[in-house]
Amino acid sequence: SVLRLPSPTLTGPMVLSAAVHLGALTASRPPTELIIAAQLVVGASIGCRFAGIPVRHVLRAVRYAIGSTVVMLAIGIAFSAVLATG
Repeated sequence: SVLRLPSPTLTGPMVLSAAVHLGALTASRPPTELIIAAQLVVGASIGCRFAGIPVRHVLRAVRYAIGSTVVMLAIGIAFSAVLATG
């Protein structure tokens, strides 16, 4: 990959889509059914990676996921508070 993006088949189109939407070049959205199907495929793919892994490892991954979600929410809330009062 010329740009050396991590997981270029995923991040490349995602960055391009973000640029097109942020640039107001399109207002279209994919059909809801397509979004749901894609989320199911991604979720199943991630879930399959946990097959054969001890439950304690899965629980540790869940704890990390919850922790990172809480941190990201806190950062988002802090930024929104700054923007709302600034």
